[in-house]
Amino acid sequence: MSKSERIIQLLKKIENDIKYYNREYLIGMFELDDELYEEVICLARDLINRDKYLLKEEKNAIISVALVNFAIKDYQNGQFWHEVAEKLNIDVYEVMKVCKKAFETYCIKKGLYFHIGHKNKGYVTSILVHAIIPNSSLVKFIEFLQDLYFKDLEEDYIDQEVEELIQYMHRLFSKYLEDEDINLIVQGSKMTIARQQLPKSFRIAFVKSPSIVVPIIERLLFYTNQKNYGELIEYLEKNRFDFFFSKYRNL
Repeated sequence: MSKSERIIQLLKKIENDIKYYNREYLIGMFELDDELYEEVICLARDLINRDKYLLKEEKNAIISVALVNFAIKDYQNGQFWHEVAEKLNIDVYEVMKVCKKAFETYCIKKGLYFHIGHKNKGYVTSILVHAIIPNSSLVKFIEFLQDLYFKDLEEDYIDQEVEELIQYMHRLFSKYLEDEDINLIVQGSKMTIARQQLPKSFRIAFVKSPSIVVPIIERLLFYTNQKNYGELIEYLEKNRFDFFFSKYRNL
């Protein structure tokens, strides 16, 4: 079948980014606008139903992109596979059978992160890692960062202190990577992360892909500092994190 020009460019962009970021690459880095998202979802539906065919690697790529972007845009933190099946209008068992194999195969072939837990493979965890954090969890994420800013950075953005805070978070997340939620009392540290709960998948994304996730955290902390002092916020990126922060600050 012939692919649309936007799908062709999407696949090329992903291939180039994988070469650049290597194992740290997260599929959710490349943000799809609503039109392209629906096109990818429709193509994934046709591929799962075998109404259309692509080369196996392209099929796996499209299904993987569809799953990750569903996690970003539409997932409501409930039953992932049932929500995907409803979006695709396909039986949930067929969705799981085809999508699990496609996603795992794609990640392994491309050298991307795929979660192997203590007992089994973490398909949903892996997909959510590649999503970085779903849009449905962004309020919680922003509130977490603001708590860090006011309580741990003491209402000031100083590069060295931000770097030290992020290094501490990285060590803490690495140590408790398999815990579903962190709920720790950390002795000898002013860090208030013990009072917070972040999704396990986000913490994995932070640990495994710091070159991608750390700049997001730093940028949003910087915006929080500008907001706190009544300064004009200089949005440095035009992505969903910046857009949501600009929306959230007016809530």
